[in-house]
Amino acid sequence: MSRLHPTLTRAVAGRPGHRSWRALGLALALAAGASLAHAQGTPAAVGPASPDREASSESAVTAQLLELVNRARAEARTWGPERYAGAPALRRQPPLDAAARAHVRDLSARGAFDLRGSDGSTTEARVEREGYRWSGIGENLADRHLVPEPIVQGWLTDPMQCSNIMHPAFTEVGLARSTPEPGSSAGVVWSMVVARPRAQPR
Repeated sequence: MSRLHPTLTRAVAGRPGHRSWRALGLALALAAGASLAHAQGTPAAVGPASPDREASSESAVTAQLLELVNRARAEARTWGPERYAGAPALRRQPPLDAAARAHVRDLSARGAFDLRGSDGSTTEARVEREGYRWSGIGENLADRHLVPEPIVQGWLTDPMQCSNIMHPAFTEVGLARSTPEPGSSAGVVWSMVVARPRAQPR
């Protein structure tokens, strides 16, 4: 497998000057390259939720997020020079859910917003810990919003995060949303991990 050489780029997710949310996207598509997009804003304080309520809420809102993402994938879309035909719906996979959930809980617990975990882990490493073998992978992060609609709208306004949604090479997805620890000002954190599984040897 060829080694990925990341290139760092910066872009604003959302309207110019709109700083009410933040988003991060990491694209490690099947081509040997990676891209990072980052838009910053000031996080808002959100009150704590009980674990049971958080789990129930996460299940409902991530199901809504998947519906919105797949609805966006179904439509042809142009972003600058990139033209995307409609792509098949992403299939949710428990190992990818687990990787996304571990990351958002880690971020929320320490009030952070970063593609790297507190242990220095990357998206690839977190997915591999869950036993998922991938041939292409990417991750979008967002925070502040409690509902998925503005999250998807924001991701679609950024070229790298839009690519993670629209790229037909990605076929599977994991989704998670976490609320912050008491006293944290990080706000809710969302993760969407997209991937293409590695072909099984015959």
